[in-house]
Amino acid sequence: MSNEHEHWLEKSNHTRLKHHILQFYLENWSRILADASFHNNQEDIYYIDGFAGRGEFLDGDLGSPLIALEEMEKVQRSFNEQYPHKPLRFHIINIENNEGNFFKLEELRRKNRTSVSIQNLHGNFLVESKKVLLRDSLKKCACFWFVDPFYGARDFSFEHVIDLLFFPNGSRRIRKEVLINFMTYNIVRFIRYDKEQPFILKFLGAASYNEVVESGNSVKLEEAIISFYKSKLRDQGLFVLSQRIQCKDPKDPHSDLIYFHMIHCSHSERALLEMRESFVKAQEQKNTFEKELNGGQIDLFDLELIDPTYLEYSKQQLIDFIKNNFGLGKSILLHKIFVMTLQEVQVSHGVICEMLQELWKENIIKVINQDGTNRRKPFNRTIKDWKSIEIVLLKDKATQSEPIGEQLTLF
Repeated sequence: MSNEHEHWLEKSNHTRLKHHILQFYLENWSRILADASFHNNQEDIYYIDGFAGRGEFLDGDLGSPLIALEEMEKVQRSFNEQYPHKPLRFHIINIENNEGNFFKLEELRRKNRTSVSIQNLHGNFLVESKKVLLRDSLKKCACFWFVDPFYGARDFSFEHVIDLLFFPNGSRRIRKEVLINFMTYNIVRFIRYDKEQPFILKFLGAASYNEVVESGNSVKLEEAIISFYKSKLRDQGLFVLSQRIQCKDPKDPHSDLIYFHMIHCSHSERALLEMRESFVKAQEQKNTFEKELNGGQIDLFDLELIDPTYLEYSKQQLIDFIKNNFGLGKSILLHKIFVMTLQEVQVSHGVICEMLQELWKENIIKVINQDGTNRRKPFNRTIKDWKSIEIVLLKDKATQSEPIGEQLTLF
């Protein structure tokens, strides 16, 4: 039995987890872009699945193309019923190199009665995606790319990520974003192998192995690789966040612990905020995932699904974060704090807002308008207000350091 056929028998743990995160995100993404289309008259919105597979598993579980279709169809139907004179259409483009998988995608397309546009492309992702980028229809439309390379680093390159996000002409006006399944386990395992290293370095956008390991402050190879990759993307002016996920195979308790990262990059603060909330939601569903994945047969201690850094976050940690990154007694745009915490602090944005509110009430931070006047009720505002507010860290010690529980707030 080939590895690819075995892959499609049923979802592995890590596949199920990444699909949960994708579904959480697309649920918000499709709704928010549909609402935005009412005002910006953008009728077409694109989801492109870079390594689409066969659409569904042999046991009937949905693959990423059908997960996307399910979310977009709900939103499109509701929007068009509510606003019949404001047309909206989601487009799904699936790219798949395997002929058998492509035929299955075509079979599913013919079977599905939907008003969502579906197109399946047979061919290599790097080749076909470049053709897609040249289409006039995509150049002025919001695009979300899900890139989940089946064979890892050989199928994708750093330069291509940049093409997906900045073509044409480096424009940032239209919302474009990429979610990458970054198979950290395999990259760490093979980056020193002569045969694989050139592909991995091209994937990372690195000139040499030493450039990767010397770029960060970590002695752990995994952390150095992720830090390097995110820094390279941020050097392009992108917002980047990642979520580490790890799991074992419940059918083989002696197997290695598999770990990977979901890496999201965009030039939209709104996209950054939504993906952070999707990661938080996945963490909140951790116990549900564990029951679903192991059927109660494996002790939770043996099945760490998501990196346990969400458990609590204290006001003192936030103070230290602001001090270490921006300094004490200096005016800082709220936009800078929010953008950095969304990318680096693995808690809900609502928790950060609540903590800042408490620090303000305790006179640990001062909040001012850019014109120098004091600001009343400065937090829990829309993204467009972030650049009109500044804060100053007055003290480096919190009066209380109890953690604040997670509270999801999207605004």
